[in-house]
Amino acid sequence: ARNPMCTGTTGTLQSGNTGSAPDYFTAFTTANVSTVHSVGANPDGIGNYHQLAITTTALAAPNNQITLSTIPDNTTFQVVGQVTISSGATSLSGIGLQFVKTGTEALSAEILFGATSGASLPITTDTTITYKSLPITKYPGDNITGLYLRSHFNAAGSATIKRTKFAIIPATKLV
Repeated sequence: ARNPMCTGTTGTLQSGNTGSAPDYFTAFTTANVSTVHSVGANPDGIGNYHQLAITTTALAAPNNQITLSTIPDNTTFQVVGQVTISSGATSLSGIGLQFVKTGTEALSAEILFGATSGASLPITTDTTITYKSLPITKYPGDNITGLYLRSHFNAAGSATIKRTKFAIIPATKLV
């Protein structure tokens, strides 16, 4: 992945986004959402975090895309990462990683941690979630259209989310 250590501050921020995002990251415009981005050093000294202070005025699902390096054909890999949700999140109903691929084996997979329909995640203390996708293979002719950090709000609310770790690692395809 390009810039898994979240270095730099030249990421692209579309309307409704302010602050600084890491290099090769894009924060898209999403209805009912304003987000303040920041970059800071991880406490363990390994890389930086990308923090998103999100405020919504209604139901919303903001996207933040990570630009990928070229992935060679016939490569099988997994996406791994970690996010921390600060205590006091309101109306946050889910958070996850969405990977979109078209071509030989169309794929729109989302690893999502969420509450029941219409409910919110019970975030009363800082909560760290570590995720790992199933193996994904890039075949000749495939087009990887995006890797997104998605959050879901069931109503007006707010949440502070830190993307602290992120990587694409080799994997063995399951048979």
